[in-house]
Amino acid sequence: MTQMAPPPPPVFPQPAPVPASAPRRSAWPTAIGVISIVLGGLGLVCISVSVTWNAMQFRMPNQMAQEMPFVMPDWFLTYQTVAGLLQMVVSILLLVAGILLLRRRPAAGWLHLLYAVLGLTLAIVGAIVTYHAMEEVSASFEQSEGLEDMPPFVRAMMTSQMRSGSIMGVIFAAAYPAFLLVWFLRGPIRREIASWRVAPSAPTLHPPTM
Repeated sequence: MTQMAPPPPPVFPQPAPVPASAPRRSAWPTAIGVISIVLGGLGLVCISVSVTWNAMQFRMPNQMAQEMPFVMPDWFLTYQTVAGLLQMVVSILLLVAGILLLRRRPAAGWLHLLYAVLGLTLAIVGAIVTYHAMEEVSASFEQSEGLEDMPPFVRAMMTSQMRSGSIMGVIFAAAYPAFLLVWFLRGPIRREIASWRVAPSAPTLHPPTM
C-alpha cells in the first residue's frame, strides 16, 4: 500500500510592491514666476502711460503752467522720462525672468538677481532725485500767488502729503527687488536652481552595418 504524498502548502498572493513616489517639486518657482510675470507686465503698461504723460507735460502751454499752484521742475520731467525708459527695460527683464522661472530654467536665477540689483539702484536714485524735486516744489508752492488766504497748516499738510506719497512710491518700488535679492542668494535656493540643469544626453548607438 503506497503512502500518499502530503498536499503542497497553500500559496498566498504576495502584496504588490509599493511604487516609489516621485520627489515632490517645490512650489516657490511657480509662485515667484507668476508674480514676476504680473509685475513685469503691469510695469510695462504703467510706465508707458507715465512716459506719455511726461511728454504731454513738456508741451503744456506756459499760461496753463502759471495757473497751477505748483509745477514740477523741468529737469525732473526729463529725469522721469529717462528713468521711465530704463524701467521699461527692467520690466521686460523681469517678465522674461518670470517666464524662465516657470519653466525652471537655471538662467531665471541670475536674471532675477540682475533685476533686483537694477531695481534697487533705480529706486535709490529715484529717492534722492525725488527728494530734491519735492524741495523745489514745496518752495514754489509756498510762493504761489493766489494762495495767501490758505491757512499755513493746510499748506504744510499738502506739502507733507506730497513728500509722503513720494516716499511710499520709492518703498513700493524697492520692496520686490529687495525680496528677490535676499531669496535668490540663499544657499538652498541656489542649489535647487543648479539642479535644474539638463544633463547631456547619452550618444545614440547604431547597430553595425553588415
